[in-house]
Amino acid sequence: MAPSGGAAVMAADEAERVGLSLPPPQPQTSAKLEAVIPVGSSANPSDITAESVKDVTMYGTCIRAFAEDPGYGAVVVPMMSVHLPGAVERAHYMAKLAPELPVPLCVVWLNEWLQGPGSEIYDGCENLPTFRTMARCITALARWNAYHAGRAELLREDAPAAAPPGAAAAARAVLAAAPPGRTLGERLSKEVLAAYGIPVTREVLARDVEAAVAAARGIGFPVALKADLPDIPHKTEAGVIRLGIADEAALRAAHAAILAAAARVPGARVDGVLVQQMARPGAEMMVGARLDAQFGPLITCGFGGVAVEVTRDVATALAPVGAREAGAMIACCAATGC
Repeated sequence: MAPSGGAAVMAADEAERVGLSLPPPQPQTSAKLEAVIPVGSSANPSDITAESVKDVTMYGTCIRAFAEDPGYGAVVVPMMSVHLPGAVERAHYMAKLAPELPVPLCVVWLNEWLQGPGSEIYDGCENLPTFRTMARCITALARWNAYHAGRAELLREDAPAAAPPGAAAAARAVLAAAPPGRTLGERLSKEVLAAYGIPVTREVLARDVEAAVAAARGIGFPVALKADLPDIPHKTEAGVIRLGIADEAALRAAHAAILAAAARVPGARVDGVLVQQMARPGAEMMVGARLDAQFGPLITCGFGGVAVEVTRDVATALAPVGAREAGAMIACCAATGC
């Protein structure tokens, strides 16, 4: 909706360019609009005329009408006027209104006075996405729609396997037992993964060398030996890992060397030594996830190993990631220059 027919036409043109649908309002929505618009148009996009500049509550009535219409996922409002004090009053009103709406309220600052009165209020409001051109706003909405449509399709066609019963409760119990304010170590991280049915290598936490020998016999040589140091995520650099230990004598020597190296790490507390099943040879990959403040849940994959932070050969995508996109991410990492 716009206080100018020209701005409304700009929105319609951009929507046509990117293929964004502009459905007509529901009859009840049209009735609400026509009750406050003296002339102009109650269509979509709506021209509520310059009369709206005189009364911010008219803005609010029209915005609420569109926001409460089940056919719309967002409301776009262009801002052209920067006169005082109305522009500032309207900006404060919009900032207060936005969090009360069921859909996003998007402001398009069309005035060439980029830092005109009210602009700082829009820019500083976390509930008001603000754009400097109509093209950017409509394009962003089109891509937002495409993302959610693709996500829904992916979840229908490539639904993830159901987690084992009690997986979430088991994972929460592991996290609750972890010491606060510390990096979650390898052992506890693998317990969380195992709770969800993700295969991990067998391992035993040994408190002394005799327990380590017994664990290795139970797992079967060759084994890997690692200090359980939650404070040191990168253990290779600290010298607290030994791989391919083939017999008891080599294990005892590796155990002593690992404890000596761990003692040289300032402030580190050794919870024990992990005796682990050696993984079969193959390509080393890393997979990570994070909840980004701007982009939301992200998935990262790439080549792993001790040089993972040196090569930075990774690919990142918005979650969820299906089998097809996961394959493309891996192919991207394998390609030169990715």
